Amino acid sequence: MSARDDRERLLRLDAETRERAQREFDRPMLVEAGAGTGKTTVLVARIVAWSLGPGWERAVQRTEELGIGSEPHDVARRVLSRVVAITFTEAAAAEMELRTSRAFRQISAGDLPVGVIASALPEDEVRRQRAAALAEALAHLEVCTIHAFCRRILAAHPLEAGLHPAFQVDADGRAQQEAVREAIEQAIRSGYGEDGDPDLVALAIDGAGPAELEEALIELVAQGVGESDLDRDPFSPEALERFFDVLEAGIDAFADAGVERVRSVKRARKPLEILDALDRMRQRLASADVDAADGLSDWLVDFEDSWSGLRAHLMKWGKDDFGTNELDALGEEREALCAAARGWVLLLDHCLRIDPKCLERARRVLRPMLAQVHAELRRRGFCSYSGLLSKARALLMEDAEVRANWQSSIDQLLVDEFQDTDPDQCEIVAMLALEGPEDRRPGLFLVGDPKQSIYGWRRADLRAYENFVARAAPDARQRGRLSKNFRSLPLILDEVERVVNPVMRENPGVQP
Repeated sequence: MSARDDRERLLRLDAETRERAQREFDRPMLVEAGAGTGKTTVLVARIVAWSLGPGWERAVQRTEELGIGSEPHDVARRVLSRVVAITFTEAAAAEMELRTSRAFRQISAGDLPVGVIASALPEDEVRRQRAAALAEALAHLEVCTIHAFCRRILAAHPLEAGLHPAFQVDADGRAQQEAVREAIEQAIRSGYGEDGDPDLVALAIDGAGPAELEEALIELVAQGVGESDLDRDPFSPEALERFFDVLEAGIDAFADAGVERVRSVKRARKPLEILDALDRMRQRLASADVDAADGLSDWLVDFEDSWSGLRAHLMKWGKDDFGTNELDALGEEREALCAAARGWVLLLDHCLRIDPKCLERARRVLRPMLAQVHAELRRRGFCSYSGLLSKARALLMEDAEVRANWQSSIDQLLVDEFQDTDPDQCEIVAMLALEGPEDRRPGLFLVGDPKQSIYGWRRADLRAYENFVARAAPDARQRGRLSKNFRSLPLILDEVERVVNPVMRENPGVQP
């Protein structure tokens, strides 16, 4: 297929995706949209098409069933109050709301907004009347960040969520920092004394003093970790079994990539050492009998001895930096071995950072401090930003009635920048739009671009995104792609593609 044919195919798929976004509302739909492809235009067009068409008809039907106000302004308020659009920033939310308002006003004046398909709307006179009412009722449309949406859920059910009825968000983290310092000061007054806490003293000797404990506690609170989360033994038999399964999968990835082929490479000392280390690793995993932190510490010492001298060569493989003889031996398996090496380096670095004894001490020390911090924040009526997510997730998960009520209150749920969602956010969306009876779920529309996932430091998780997409849109017909770019010229895009394509190798959970 020529470049021109490929471009024409992508443009056809682009047009189909934009049309489906304005016509298909009954099952989840995912749209991958790169920068400059008009994703906000598609989101606005979907809100407009739903509100003027199926959403309006559904609101009228409810009005007749309940015998309540049926004037256009009443219907418009009901339509928009049942649409929730979640964006990544408050600025993006304001922009989407402004463009939605502008679109309704254009239609009420007889114009057609950019990106809106006339055939997806009611006839001209009907849509003009409805658009005028919807423009006046726009304040009822919920366009907000995920944190604002979760705050709305918690504010409606504060007691069920274990919050003060008039709770407030600790926007600058000041209340959190004060509670953390109070907990640490109280702990060290008794813990550093003659009959103090041996775990606290041992951590201090290892370099984890008050400043490090404060940093750890603030991070735990920021990540929404509860004290009960620290009750779980990270070195339980089940946890260790999962850990060893991950290592075994990493070794299998090498085998599947044909790593044995490098045995034929002459004067290849490091590759042969890697093969020997993989063989020893497989044997050790088969006979592993580790059931506690002490045993794992000894096991990890042996692990480091086996692999620390091989990391540099594995890094070269992971960067597709093979010797000529290695390339000849690997052939088409080169890319698979490259991915296996990258994955193993990540596992290796993780294992070399694990200090089981220190982690056990830290868990015992931090658990009561964390409980005190959460209790103080509750007493003072504060909730952290991450707490908005974790508490909303817990509320929806544990209270079926609350979850069902929220599901039935939303007709359409739209989520922008979905590639930057974290596991908690994915679960919140899933509980609202993918669980329970299908006729009680809202329609779900996701827009994202995994190649723009850059917020890992804020717990954005590409693997969570991929798993969610596989669950929400298992049928290829539920997915679409925007390819027509309104920001850059084709010549620029072609050159970017030429330069980037050779290094954009798929690595599930890491690189799309």
